[in-house]
Amino acid sequence: MGWDCWGKSLLNARFYNYGFVLAVAGHHAGGSALLDWIPAAIARHGGSASGFRLMGLALLAGFVTVHLQISGLSLSRNIVTVGEGAKSFLSDNRANQVNVLLDLLARKVPPGKTLAVVPRGR
Repeated sequence: MGWDCWGKSLLNARFYNYGFVLAVAGHHAGGSALLDWIPAAIARHGGSASGFRLMGLALLAGFVTVHLQISGLSLSRNIVTVGEGAKSFLSDNRANQVNVLLDLLARKVPPGKTLAVVPRGR
């Protein structure tokens, strides 16, 4: 991978590119840096650690607020129910195609039988 690709990857980082396990570790490290490590270094050099902690807390609160707004917007688009009963869930309009497929499978596959789905490779 060339240096130009590294630059594009670095500048195009998105939270959803990483699994929740890596995201939790990154958020924990970021929060620890903002609320503990950096203020401790500032205090060692005679600065105001509490001022930086307050700024870091405000920054984290802003990130949480924006994330909750984005999540709420995304979840508000889930208006179509997929499946029935306890196994049902809400999804966006693409779920209409899934429901058509579920109806077809319910008619074509006898009860008690299994179905193998093998995706085509490239």
